[in-house]
Amino acid sequence: DPSKSWLTSELEKEMLREETMSSKCRPRLRNIPILRILSSPSVFAVIVANIGVSWANSHISLLLPQFFISLGFPILITSVLSTIPFLGASVIGLVSPYIFRQIKRCKITTTVARKICSSICLVGFSILTFPTAFIVRQTDPILIIVLSTLSCSLLGFNLVGAWGNPQDISPTYVGTIMGIMGLSNEITKSIVLQVKSLVASHVEEEEVWPILFLLASSVTVVTSGLYLMLGTAEIQDWDSLSDSQVDLFNENKKKQTDRK
Repeated sequence: DPSKSWLTSELEKEMLREETMSSKCRPRLRNIPILRILSSPSVFAVIVANIGVSWANSHISLLLPQFFISLGFPILITSVLSTIPFLGASVIGLVSPYIFRQIKRCKITTTVARKICSSICLVGFSILTFPTAFIVRQTDPILIIVLSTLSCSLLGFNLVGAWGNPQDISPTYVGTIMGIMGLSNEITKSIVLQVKSLVASHVEEEEVWPILFLLASSVTVVTSGLYLMLGTAEIQDWDSLSDSQVDLFNENKKKQTDRK
């Protein structure tokens, strides 16, 4: 409860009281419309888009170091090379909110702005990863590092893309949706690890890495397509508090006004 936190300033507490109804009357577990959430196309779109980002992220963080090791690089060099892409993602992640605001100033809806940023993230990653599949056999890591750094950097746009979308479609149950997203992302990471072994058991050794890069490129472009078709930033009709919760909120707000 932010109102009980000594780390939260009075100004921020007041903002939360004025702007967020759910801050004073959070839904109980029995009040969460879990079936409607799970069957919602907008929620499905958010989950799918973040699965694509999780696949791309896992490809860079889990598989790329193994690729460098397969080229014979020492662990120290591999560690440094594997860190570079995430430095780019950190920079873009800090810059992306500013870019998002500039996009919205073009008098477009939040839905379109979210989809633009998500497309930059996923489609951009796919475009930059696709040619990597055809140069891995050259065992020259320079171009691969450049492409991987650029593609991973674009993942920073997910913060203002599909990752920020749950707050738009369901401010009341955003925690539940984020929890489902987190679960699906962790499952995706475990799948990515198993895919390498699965591919290696069915194809020749020199074909493993091209297939893995092509697979990462394909997953991200497909998940982006689904998000573009089903995603929205419009608040959903099932995102509503019960009458008792609304009454509680109004009662608390009246008490605060009387104390003033």
